[in-house]
Amino acid sequence: MNNKFWIVFLHTYVTKLKSKSFFISTIITAFIVFGISQLDRIIEAFSDNGQKTIGVIDETNGWYEALQSQLQSNKEIKLVRHDKSEEQAKEL
Repeated sequence: MNNKFWIVFLHTYVTKLKSKSFFISTIITAFIVFGISQLDRIIEAFSDNGQKTIGVIDETNGWYEALQSQLQSNKEIKLVRHDKSEEQAKEL
């Protein structure tokens, strides 16, 4: 009895697998799942906020210059040095 079930199940599955509607619905489902998983990147790609400002609190006076030299060619990021506390810098 169990053997008959698997024979019928496999026959039905293979028949559905070969149908055009199963193939199309599988492709559409794959695109939807991929789109949902990449939604944050898609939104980020279409939202252009311009230049991003990053505040640097550097008590050693060595990190700011190193970061600035690394990011000179990047026009999307602007570094701003803060001598204040972290809470005061967040308000700006």
